[in-house]
Amino acid sequence: MLRTVHQKVEIYSKKDALITTGVLVDVTDHNMEILGDIFPHFDTGETLKVCAYDDMKGICWYSAIVSFSAIDRIILTDYHLLDVIQRRKSIKVKTTFETNIYIVYDVDENKITLENPIKIVVRDISAGGIFFTADQIFFEGNQFEFYFNQGPKHLRIKTLILRRQDMNNGKKGYGCSFIDATEKEQDILFAFLWEVQRLQLKRMQLNS
Repeated sequence: MLRTVHQKVEIYSKKDALITTGVLVDVTDHNMEILGDIFPHFDTGETLKVCAYDDMKGICWYSAIVSFSAIDRIILTDYHLLDVIQRRKSIKVKTTFETNIYIVYDVDENKITLENPIKIVVRDISAGGIFFTADQIFFEGNQFEFYFNQGPKHLRIKTLILRRQDMNNGKKGYGCSFIDATEKEQDILFAFLWEVQRLQLKRMQLNS
């Protein structure tokens, strides 16, 4: 079920071209009402697609029919779910950003603050973990605090290295899982993932 508390949504044509964005303010079993600053004119009976994300399911696509259209408000009816792209924790995006490891854990899981932070480059990220490259050598089972420095809210999340692999540039790559990330931390990560995925999709459409 769609959330109704000022949920941001995107409106697409039947051919998956992004038209505009808005805020979902009301939803029933059959209708959804979306507000925006300036909407283009939609014909009554026109079929649109609505993209939103669900806290549990992930990114969801709906098909709906225009029943009312105004400059700042539309009402869509007979909506139904078309697809759930990925579930929340499985959503992964390719990215490249640098961050530092400031805290590691010893074998007894005591925190150790590093005098010289270790620079890593995050290559992909999900709500459940990261893959990064580094000059520093790590081993499977090592634990550290991942410092997420993207977006308005920064996080420090306890992270476990699950695997190590050789990269083409001579560096090592490490696949990691977050340990006991809170729901709030996952919400922040998922909002970042959703925005990156949205922008990547938009760029693909512009280049197609």
